[in-house]
Amino acid sequence: MIDIKTFEFEAGHRFQEHPHFTYVVEDKLYMWRYDLQRKAMLNQCSGIDNAGKTLEEGLTELLGRRSDNNFGIINEQTISHQPGFFYPRIWRIGSLEDNFKSNGEPAFNNSILRQAVTTTSILIKKLLVIFETIEPNSINLDCYGHEIRNLLLLTCMEIETNLAGILRANDYVSARGDRMNTQDYVKLQEPLQLSEYTVKFEFYPDLNEYRPFENWNSGSPTQSIPWYDAYNKTKHNREQELSSASLLRAIESVSALLILLHAQFGPYHEFWNESPLSNILIKKPESIDIDKMYIPHNADKTKITEWQEMKMTF
Repeated sequence: MIDIKTFEFEAGHRFQEHPHFTYVVEDKLYMWRYDLQRKAMLNQCSGIDNAGKTLEEGLTELLGRRSDNNFGIINEQTISHQPGFFYPRIWRIGSLEDNFKSNGEPAFNNSILRQAVTTTSILIKKLLVIFETIEPNSINLDCYGHEIRNLLLLTCMEIETNLAGILRANDYVSARGDRMNTQDYVKLQEPLQLSEYTVKFEFYPDLNEYRPFENWNSGSPTQSIPWYDAYNKTKHNREQELSSASLLRAIESVSALLILLHAQFGPYHEFWNESPLSNILIKKPESIDIDKMYIPHNADKTKITEWQEMKMTF
């Protein structure tokens, strides 16, 4: 295991509050800084000789060489992250390198990404067609019908596909074998920070900001997310539960799918700026959680990190 020391500079430094990550690989010292303005990782030190020194000694010597580092460091801690590794289909801050922003997020499977974006775009277009008949405002959110039900069913099926895919990519095995359900899916609530996301359909100002995963919990993994509960009811009992497939539940389900797209693949791809996604704002709190960051690694500043998979334990 490689020890990684994190720190920030004290108040007054031009990079105060920017998280720094320092570590040693094969007697070479590396440092990365997460730039709060650029929202990307910057390679600050790509392998200087550290032979015979501890990580702390090498860091002290490195900072002493730099004229702009005449400030103390604070919030020091050692973490067990491994540089250059990522969890499959789980996006986290740090995977984007400033010198290679045109690559978007290179740590992910492009085939899976393309399928997910294509399907999500199709479902959003179906929602927009419904909006041509039913004006999306608070008065009409209880409207229901067969096309709305179809959208709810298709969207939730796609959500299940994504959730199961993320779990399988991390070698998760359900107690029910291949038949996963919300008791399994809810295990992704915390790692993907799903409850923290909000979705706003900016072209439709009468609609609220939605947090479809806000109250999702393992104690009630189906009923605690009303849009999924509605899907479950109307899927198995259309004759009695058609009214459960309301416009509100369809909007919430589409919002949930958008969040899953963001939580898996990140915000830096061009498709977010293209129709039909360009007028939808997906937000996640800006707070930085050091324990939920990826740290790049390469020995050459001119080369992008060749990311390697590690598996998450649930």
